[in-house]
Amino acid sequence: KRLGRNDISSLRGVDPAEAPEELRCAIDGKLLGAPVLSPYGHVFEEDTLKQWLTTCGSVCPITGKPLREEDCRADATTQQKVL
Repeated sequence: KRLGRNDISSLRGVDPAEAPEELRCAIDGKLLGAPVLSPYGHVFEEDTLKQWLTTCGSVCPITGKPLREEDCRADATTQQKVL
């Protein structure tokens, strides 16, 4: 089972609002559960990015440059920091 954001917060006893910026989604600021890295260097929660791309089109929410889901990769380094 993949851990969700709420699971990680509960396990770690972390208040997401107090988490370092690099452990929060660049779109909604919530604690990362399944971080993905864009080719532009921004880290997003995977499901949040998917929703953004579906709703807003294939554009990076930070840079405004073209972005597709397949352009991003799982960010294992950030994942380790979150856990």
